Amino acid sequence: MSLTYPLEYSCWYDLVFHVLANLPVDPRDAGRLYDSKYIHWVNQRFSPTAPEQRTLLSDAPLITGLYNKTEKAFHLNRFPLLFNNFDDFNGTIESTFDQISWKDPKKKQMADFLIEYIPVELLELFRIALWSEAKAGYQELHLEHIVPLYKKQIPVLENEFSTIVNEVKGLADSRFKVSHPLRRFGRLLWPGKEPLIFIGLPDNELDVPAWAPVMQGCHEYVLSKVINLPGAFMGTERLHSTRRDTEGYFYHMAPEIMALSIEAWLFKEKYRDRFCNWVKGCLPPTCKALAAALPWKVENIPQGEDIDTLVDWLASIEMVPDSLKEFYLSIRDWFSAS
Repeated sequence: MSLTYPLEYSCWYDLVFHVLANLPVDPRDAGRLYDSKYIHWVNQRFSPTAPEQRTLLSDAPLITGLYNKTEKAFHLNRFPLLFNNFDDFNGTIESTFDQISWKDPKKKQMADFLIEYIPVELLELFRIALWSEAKAGYQELHLEHIVPLYKKQIPVLENEFSTIVNEVKGLADSRFKVSHPLRRFGRLLWPGKEPLIFIGLPDNELDVPAWAPVMQGCHEYVLSKVINLPGAFMGTERLHSTRRDTEGYFYHMAPEIMALSIEAWLFKEKYRDRFCNWVKGCLPPTCKALAAALPWKVENIPQGEDIDTLVDWLASIEMVPDSLKEFYLSIRDWFSAS
């Protein structure tokens, strides 16, 4: 069985994630995309004259400082939904963000959300960084170096998905976009009622094996189902925070842990090795360390320090907050139904 919709890519989305990947955001922020290896990869391929035009190189510390001071800065990941492509974005660059006229009510609502939660200086510096990276040659770099990777690796990803879609109910009908700057990360965006799932691209130079974006895609898909559970997380969007030291971190980690628990349960036999390897890259290494990082108290923590113990613990209901266990069982039952 294969995916219903083909895997797609977009230079515009890549540009936004590329700028975010250049920001050395506080490691305690779960939304961090920064990776020095990726930055080295890109800098090697930019035009030799590009550094003179790239405001991002000098502004990254300032942008990062503002980002770290802004609890809802993670919502900059929504920015690409506001425009169809770079040309649409470029047509607004002469106006400040709050002066842009939005014809689409949904896009105006998104823009108003960003204005409410993100300081104007951060928004404007982010826009300038996007514009200068494009003008300095990111689009040309994308065409020369990244598009060939897509053409080579998308069939690989589609083949990987074809082997796993039967294990995860509804996965085959999801819409995925591939984004090279995401690497082993993923993003779940909502342009409408149905989610758009972004995953990275296999790349040996950036240490991204083919199974990693597929596992990330499975996670984002399961997460989308958890978030949409009636009565569980509806109305919590404005409380959500990716910062460990904030009250809103509960609304980030609770659905994440519920999704991870479902995935550990789904892959308890088939694809367990891949899931274990993927988990190593996105969670604390032991049950004790993970429990300490959660914004709620967990009882009966296993003492084993190996990844198998951690995944077995994930596959149980023990890590799910007590207030959400009934919701968790309902969504797990949905995934188990034929």
